[in-house]
Order: sequence, then C-alpha cells, then structure tokens
Amino acid sequence: MKRTLRLLVAALTISLALVFAASGHSAKTLIGLFAKTAGPSLSFEDYSKMDSKSDRAAAFAKETPHNKSLLWKQHLAYYEAKLNLNDQQKEFLKRVSALLDESFFATPINMSEAEYLKSARGKPFKELMQNASKLFTPEQSRQLFLTLGDVSTITDWGCGASQPAVSEAEPGEGSGPNYSEPNNANAFETCTCTGSICGSGCGSGTTCKIGFPGPLCQEGGACGCFDLFNCTGLCFQDGEIQ
Repeated sequence: MKRTLRLLVAALTISLALVFAASGHSAKTLIGLFAKTAGPSLSFEDYSKMDSKSDRAAAFAKETPHNKSLLWKQHLAYYEAKLNLNDQQKEFLKRVSALLDESFFATPINMSEAEYLKSARGKPFKELMQNASKLFTPEQSRQLFLTLGDVSTITDWGCGASQPAVSEAEPGEGSGPNYSEPNNANAFETCTCTGSICGSGCGSGTTCKIGFPGPLCQEGGACGCFDLFNCTGLCFQDGEIQ
C-alpha cells in the first residue's frame, strides 16, 4: 500500500513538472508552488505546546515567509475567538492580519524594534501598531502580538539571566557594586527582552532592563512584536535591581 502511494505521488509530481515545462514555467517555480502548499513544518497547536518562548522563536525562524504569515493569521484568529473583543478591536486585528502578509516576512528585520519604528521600512508598522495600547490591555497585547501560540502554556519567558555579575569597586572609586564591569564576558548571558509596544517579553514578576547601565546586548530575531526584533535587554526580578 505504501509503495503504491509513493508511486502515485511520484507520477503526479512528474505530470505536474511536464505541465509546467510545457507552459514555460521553470523548475524553481514548481518547487516554490510545492513549498507554499506544504504548510508550516509545525502547526499552531505544536507551538502552543512549547513551554519556552525561545523554543517558539527558534522554530518560527525556520518557517518560510509564506508559512510565517499563515501561522500568525491563525494565531490572531485563535485569540479573536478566545477573547471577548469589541468590533473596534476585531477591525484592528483584520488590519494587523493584512499587514502580516508573505512580503512582510520575506526579509529579516535585523534591528531592534525601536530602530525599526524610526526607519522608512517600519513606517506602516508603526502607524498601525502604535494604536495597540489604546485598544488592548497589556495582557491582551501579550496574548495577541508577542509570540506565536497560546501564551498560557509558557513557563519560561527567557528570564534565566536575572542577575549580572558584581565586581567590587577599586580603592578610591567609591563603594558598592559596579554593574558596568562584569567579572566575565558571559555575565549577562543572552538577551531576553526589548522595549516593545507589544510587551517586553518578560515573565510575571520581572521587568526588562534596557541599557542598564549601558547597552547590555544586541541579539536578533526573538523579541518585540511577533518575535521579529533584536533583543536589547535582560529580564530582572522586580526589586532585584533599582
């Protein structure tokens, strides 16, 4: 049975290739068609089962632009049905869904959200998403725009590097800890958050510290709205760092 199915698939592929060739289409076009119809490598439900935000971001980065768009449109539809939203909020989500098309995901952002909002490329994004805080509560924004999948299952928001190394001040330089000169290169470990109009990306009881006491880090692709922007800060336990 399996052998027969494989033969049928092979025959169908060859037939389509011949049709495309006869129509003047290239093999690249045919491959692109199959890539689009293949669907995401992981389903929305698969993402919802991941309890680590960083795992979700890493898996999402491997999807094609077409499938990234499909997944986020499904995410917005999921939460539109789950949350008790009014007509104005629903209309806003339609506009966000239209923005998140394949072309939006075609080129990596490769900058922080703050930098993107100031760029010409980021102007449509800014004009739309800056209104999110007027329409949604912080928790609703966290659910809708921060990371793919149901966020209620996330137990690790990437806040493990919560305490920077402390070096004692040199004689004559005053007293107290010096956070600007960590004891080793890995003191701040990995960036975990960013200042974002969609939420910082820190878990409950933690706050994102950006530029404390100077630029801590600059790492790409897993922070800010839709997990698209460079991470620029670290999550600290509330009250840990003043």
